[in-house]
Amino acid sequence: MKRTLLLFIVSGFSLLSTNLYSQKFSYGIKGGLSLSQFSGGSSEHPLLNSTNSRLGGEYGVYGEYHITPVFSFSLGLEYSAQGGINKFQSYPMPLWVGTVYDPHVYSNFTCDTKLNYVVIPFLARKSWKVNNKLDIYAGAGPFVVVLLNSVCKVSNTGDFYLDKDKTVKYTASSSNDLILSNPDFQALLNKINLGVSGIFGLSYKISKKEALFIEVGTNYGLTSIQNNHVNGSSKTFNQVIAVGYSFTFKDIYKNRFHRKIKNDVYK
Repeated sequence: MKRTLLLFIVSGFSLLSTNLYSQKFSYGIKGGLSLSQFSGGSSEHPLLNSTNSRLGGEYGVYGEYHITPVFSFSLGLEYSAQGGINKFQSYPMPLWVGTVYDPHVYSNFTCDTKLNYVVIPFLARKSWKVNNKLDIYAGAGPFVVVLLNSVCKVSNTGDFYLDKDKTVKYTASSSNDLILSNPDFQALLNKINLGVSGIFGLSYKISKKEALFIEVGTNYGLTSIQNNHVNGSSKTFNQVIAVGYSFTFKDIYKNRFHRKIKNDVYK
C-alpha cells in the first residue's frame, strides 16, 4: 500500500516536473530588409508625407519564453532604418531665414528622409507543426521605437518656393543640396514613438536545439513622429523580410531535478 501510494505521488510529481521541464527559452538573431514610408500627414502641412517607399536594413536579437509547446512570448532589440521619399515636399523654414510667408519652404524635387531607430518589440507568438522539421508561426504585439538620428535631404536647390502655390521662389543656398539635419530637422521629431507589429514565419530545425527561419512582418506607428502637429502628423509604416538563427535550451536546474526524482524512485 505504501509502495503504491509512493508510486502514485512520484508519478504525479513526475508529470508536473515534466511539464515544467517542457518550458523552454530561445535566443535568436535576424537580419533583413525594410521597405518603409510615412502615412497620415496633414494636407495643409505635408511635412514627412511620402509617395515612394525607402529601402533600408533591419537586424537585431530577441529572447523567447515558451509557455507551452505552441505558445510563447518574445522581447527583441532591433536596429531599423526607415523613412520615405517624396516628389513634392514641404520643409520647416531654416532657422537662418526670416520671412512673412508660410513657415515652410516647398519644393518639387525629390526629398529623401532617413530615420534610424532602435525598435523594442514585445510579441505574443503561436506556432503550428508542419512535420518533424518544419514549423510555421505568427505573432503580434506592441513596440517602442527610440530615434537615433535623422536627415531630410533635398536633391536639388534649383526651385524652392515660400508658398505651396509656388508663386514666390526661394534660393536656399549655393550648394548642390539642402540638408535639414540637427538642429533644424531632428528638433521637429519625437524621440520615442509607439506602434504595433505582426510577423509570420517558417522555421526549419537543423538540430534538436537549433533552427533557421525566414519571416515577414509589418510595423505600424500609432503616434505621430512630429512633436508639433503644425508640421504634420505622420506615422511610420514599414514591411520587413528577414532570415535568422535561433537556439533553444531547457532549464538545467529543472532537468537535473527531474532526473534526480526518477533515480531516487527506481533505485
